[in-house]
Amino acid sequence: MLNVMRCRSIIFAILLASASVCFGQQRADSAAVKAAPDTISSSVSLKGVEVTAQTESHSALTDSYLITKEMRRGIRTAGELLSRVNGVFYNPVSREIKYLGSSNVVILVDSIQKSESYIKRLSPDRFDRIDVVNNPTGKYLGYDAIINFHTKPNYIGTEVNMLSQSFMVPGGRNGEGQDFQSERASFDVTYTRNRWNLSADGEYKWNQTGTSSYYTAVYPYNNLRQTKLEQPRKSPTDNTMSNRYDFGAALDFQPNDNHSFSIQWRIEPTDSKNRSAYRLMMENTKTGESSTVGYSLRNHVHNRLDNSFGLYYRGRFNGWSLNSSATYNFADWDRDYDIRRTDGYALTNDHRSSQRYFWGGADMTRQIAGGKMTLGLSDYVTVANYRNRNRISGQMLTDNSLLQNNLIAALQFFIGRSMAMTLTGGLYTYRNSEGDEHITRFAPRVTVNWFWQPSQKFIARLNYSLKTEMPGLSLISDFGQYTDSLTYQMGNPLLKPMTDHLVSLTLTLWKSLNLTARYLHGANSYANIAEVVTGEKPYILKKYQNATANEFRFIVNYKKSFAEYFEFSGEASMTWKKSSYSVYRKHRMAPGANWYLAYRNSRHSFNAFLSYELMGNMGVLPQMKGWGCTDGMAISLTKYLMKNRLSLMVMYFIPVHFAKGVIYNEVISPGMQQYTRSDNQFRGDNTFSLAVTYRFSNGKRVRNYTRRTVGLSEE
Repeated sequence: MLNVMRCRSIIFAILLASASVCFGQQRADSAAVKAAPDTISSSVSLKGVEVTAQTESHSALTDSYLITKEMRRGIRTAGELLSRVNGVFYNPVSREIKYLGSSNVVILVDSIQKSESYIKRLSPDRFDRIDVVNNPTGKYLGYDAIINFHTKPNYIGTEVNMLSQSFMVPGGRNGEGQDFQSERASFDVTYTRNRWNLSADGEYKWNQTGTSSYYTAVYPYNNLRQTKLEQPRKSPTDNTMSNRYDFGAALDFQPNDNHSFSIQWRIEPTDSKNRSAYRLMMENTKTGESSTVGYSLRNHVHNRLDNSFGLYYRGRFNGWSLNSSATYNFADWDRDYDIRRTDGYALTNDHRSSQRYFWGGADMTRQIAGGKMTLGLSDYVTVANYRNRNRISGQMLTDNSLLQNNLIAALQFFIGRSMAMTLTGGLYTYRNSEGDEHITRFAPRVTVNWFWQPSQKFIARLNYSLKTEMPGLSLISDFGQYTDSLTYQMGNPLLKPMTDHLVSLTLTLWKSLNLTARYLHGANSYANIAEVVTGEKPYILKKYQNATANEFRFIVNYKKSFAEYFEFSGEASMTWKKSSYSVYRKHRMAPGANWYLAYRNSRHSFNAFLSYELMGNMGVLPQMKGWGCTDGMAISLTKYLMKNRLSLMVMYFIPVHFAKGVIYNEVISPGMQQYTRSDNQFRGDNTFSLAVTYRFSNGKRVRNYTRRTVGLSEE
């Protein structure tokens, strides 16, 4: 089998090389795919360019939105532009993007994946269309959605964005030297001309937070009860500090309408520290004796450097569309892990780790049967290696390699003007090697998408998918280590790939209300299972095992513009989870909500937001469950100056809560029972954020063109 996969990899390399010479790009906007369009306007004029099209169209997989003047009104960035797309929720505080309640979303520009923060900073004026691909196949199989921005044809322009933002907590709430929670600075430069696009961007993030949690743990085999003693609120038990740099550059070239090439590079140096300091009461449950000891932990990841390189080609030939890519990532880092107790116990684990990762393949699509069907073929290969070495002794602890292949075929066909289906089948191959041990597994991949649009005000989508995912390299490594005096953690080379069965139904009403129901059955999901190892000194062995997971989720997403300047966007969810392994099983239910009310006054260059977020604790594993809710409310005011090039933003986190704000967790296993409580909701109250942004954008389209929206993206 390995020889077959090596042969396939060689064939792919030849294909990719030849494609760069022979093939050309088929843009989705030039395809004539049948869809069920919304009739909004047959002719829209944008700055002297006549666009002959419906502004929206929908199909089994894709929703396409032509970006109009009305969508751009009051919008300054591409991220904010997504707030006008049905089903998308753009959080104005965190800038997080969700689609129908899911964060499992990938964002692209012209079908190329770049830094998400960079994409969200770009000007909305450089784009003319957004495609949202539901439950994609091929290259991005496993994501819930693709959001693909399309650049205007023959666009010429230069764009510069610079940002500086600080989060401050006055009053010394978190103790001396911990009042500043976060600092962020970023820049990007993009130049587009004559089919060339050159971009560079960078970002720096510094973050420091303090939290507190308290627990009681009972070890019956050790006759021990261990209690974490409470501390003043200004002395958090756990402190985290991180520094992250992110730099990237990309070059895109489109020699003609049928060819597009791209190359990009990114480097990310990071440094993170986790420190804990508190007191423990140690009680002998047999004799009643007790003592108090001091505890400190230091977990420092440093000298981490991630590098990634990517090559991309999009094109078309003889009716076929091709999307191919090859990426290579390598990362190295050091980790210092130290525990100290005043009773003399000490633990030190200093490691040097490295990871090498290659991912590449190609998607091909073609319309058949006179445009009534679309055929898709794809094959992607992953080759990865993970090594872990003791930095003091030089001993090799882990040398883990894996080979993965996804071979997929998809067929989309239309049933009249209002109904369509997509059928996808594929074979997943997985091979893990740890030393002389080799494990090879095969699994099917199946996806069925059904689409129905009987009218402009109603859309129904029913989806089923069977997918298999490999465990992470750290999960399948047989490397193990003590994490404290009574707990030993290790991976499991015998882990089977996780298989998920997902069924979802989404109803879209009046282009603004979305109702989604999702059910997930996860066979061979991954769970950290604790068992007791008896002996002279019993201890807890934590090892990853294949468990069963079930999840049901209901999501409501709604947005509405009213009056002249106001708009509302919100989503609410209720989630139920269950997890089981052997005799262990847990289940919980939790709510969630996000909403904001926006005031956008372009005439006076002023924006205001009132936002709210409710977060439910949904930690569910066979031996663990969590419950409780936290929430937060914020208000932000933004003023635009210098012809909207300069913006000043102030944000305030309001000390108003509707949730209790206490999070509980319990762990029940044979060798340990632990109960944890945390109350950190108050730490965000009265936080101020100040942001200064400078934007320069000068761009135009150089010729008139005729464009029609379509119902199927090239993905």
